[in-house]
Amino acid sequence: MRLAFLLWCALAVLAVTNGYIGSTWVFAQFGEAWVEPYKVVVIVTGIFAMAWIYMRQNRDRPRKAAVIAATTWVGLTILFEFVFGHYVAGDSWATLLENYRFWEGHLWILVLLSEAMSPFIFALLTPSESPT
Repeated sequence: MRLAFLLWCALAVLAVTNGYIGSTWVFAQFGEAWVEPYKVVVIVTGIFAMAWIYMRQNRDRPRKAAVIAATTWVGLTILFEFVFGHYVAGDSWATLLENYRFWEGHLWILVLLSEAMSPFIFALLTPSESPT
């Protein structure tokens, strides 16, 4: 669980940095329409990289490790998003909940789905070490 938490911390740093770059540089260069897709592609790539690292370190118990990573990452991300978003960034609850409206074109749900599914994908793809 410690490694799952540490990798999530790395993802949080990536997400905050990514958000800043998206809101400043990408917005200035390409416009508002490209900001959200850029941010989602970068963070989902980071999530898959962290899932690969995590599952490579947990080959002996891939199913259990996948459950731990997925629940830890999704839970911490939602908690961080609402606590940081509301109390630090000053976003309203309505604004934060708006990110979950995928039917309106918001892509945030892809981040949470990636966190939930990527450990299981790599659990299936990573060969377990057989006991000798």
